[in-house]
Amino acid sequence: SGIAYLDENGEAILNPNVIDNGASDNCDFSLSVFPNSFDCDNIGDTIIVTLTAIDSSGNEDDCMTFVTVADTIPPDLWCPDDQLLVIAPGETEGFVAIDSAMAIDNCTSESIVNNFNAGGPDASDTYPLGNTLVVFTATDDFGNESDCLTEIIVTNLPTQIIAGEVYTEYGTTINEALMIVTDAAGDTILIDTTNMDGEYGFSLPWGSTATVTPEKDNNHLDGVTTQSAILIQRHILFIDTLDSPFKIIAADINDDGVLSTGDLVELISVIVGILPEFLNNTSYRFIPEDYVFINRLNPLLENWPEYKTYINMTQDSLNEDWIAIKIGDVTGSTSGMRYVSGEVEFFAEVNRNE
Repeated sequence: SGIAYLDENGEAILNPNVIDNGASDNCDFSLSVFPNSFDCDNIGDTIIVTLTAIDSSGNEDDCMTFVTVADTIPPDLWCPDDQLLVIAPGETEGFVAIDSAMAIDNCTSESIVNNFNAGGPDASDTYPLGNTLVVFTATDDFGNESDCLTEIIVTNLPTQIIAGEVYTEYGTTINEALMIVTDAAGDTILIDTTNMDGEYGFSLPWGSTATVTPEKDNNHLDGVTTQSAILIQRHILFIDTLDSPFKIIAADINDDGVLSTGDLVELISVIVGILPEFLNNTSYRFIPEDYVFINRLNPLLENWPEYKTYINMTQDSLNEDWIAIKIGDVTGSTSGMRYVSGEVEFFAEVNRNE
């Protein structure tokens, strides 16, 4: 007896030597077997075959035995390509659409399963952050198996940092300035706030286009003194001009692009409490530290920037400093609002002398 093993095409040609149990002759001889060709339809069958021996003189003898036909070839299995999914910063999972695995067997139908979900050949699913190896297994009707792997990589989109400091031309750091970040459509995507040292910093997804606009519009009276009013008046009268573009911008109280007595009137009105704040201006204005004025003696003729746009960010932008201009302060008296917002309870003990 013997076993005929099917090949990858589902066919088997039985070699007589497989069932020969010791044929001999006093001369040369040859062996043949019939039937000797089998296919998938014969799997599991016990088949009677005839083994014939013929020597060089034409003498022959034969005997009968049986063979069984077996399939030990696993299915050919093709796994889908490895997949990379990039998700937003902070997210921990994402849906990955994957092509189905495919298999072909030499004889029978095949079933495919994977070790991640119940989708069989389709492992499309929500995958966690990191690397996941999906094992696909194809099995034919006779238990022959083949495996292959697909790697699913889920990673967060890299982030780029924008960071810097906000301070006046005198070096006074400005805390609690709002760093408003808008996207290409002009929608606000985040707001950062400078700390006690005037520092800010935030992250944006790789490839972002964003615009940063600082704002601070409280405590209009901070740094505003009669000394500033006197210096502004002297500038208007050409007695002694202000010596920096930032001071000239700070002196334009009503933001009309011209230094005039109207600026003085409004400034004094705020100082003496007639007005609670400037009518047509914010408490602070901001200019990128790296901006170069065309005419430092007359910056009001320029369209100087109060925002900065970052296009298709692929690297960090550090040291993105801003010069803060306290409107109404041309002496550097502003405190920069060095306090932490919140409520604080104070207790006082009074001792009366008897």
